[in-house]
Amino acid sequence: MHCSTETNELTEAAAILAKLTDICRDVFDDPGIILTQDTTAEDIPAWDSMAQVRLAVEIEHRFGIKIKSATMEQMRSVRGLLALIGQPPAAS
Repeated sequence: MHCSTETNELTEAAAILAKLTDICRDVFDDPGIILTQDTTAEDIPAWDSMAQVRLAVEIEHRFGIKIKSATMEQMRSVRGLLALIGQPPAAS
């Protein structure tokens, strides 16, 4: 049973990462973006402060969550985004 739960969590994390990738491709207008859990804002040239606001709005809309301004710094990495969405990163 433990293995099944772990597999489901990995599958859910992969689905969330895929959804985040689609969001980032739209927000940053770059269809070639491939996100990993280790991707940070420094890895994507278009990830500036204005794009971060658009990213927050899209994540709120597509995931049905509310991002507080105090947590915006977490949004500078995919790991931070996963934590905000409520999905801890899978073990590497």
